Amino acid sequence: MLHKTEIMVDKRTLEFALSDQKEEREGYAQETLCQRCEEQQIDLDSTQSQVVIGVRRSGKSTLCYQTLRYKVVKYVYANFDDEQLIGLGK
Repeated sequence: MLHKTEIMVDKRTLEFALSDQKEEREGYAQETLCQRCEEQQIDLDSTQSQVVIGVRRSGKSTLCYQTLRYKVVKYVYANFDDEQLIGLGK
């Protein structure tokens, strides 16, 4: 069973990590990215989940980011591979 102080530490760590990630994404907003034909395959009006698959470092996150950016969609993004989140919830 987790004590209240342990939960607060996890919550604080998560807040810092998400804040850092948001700042990093906002930095990308200044970059000019080329459009890719795969963007058309993402159906934001679908009621079903959209899954983007591919090998490591192939641009999956960038594809999702620029699709949401060009279609002016408000969203929340969390990268749980962030080193700040190692051990979160243990």
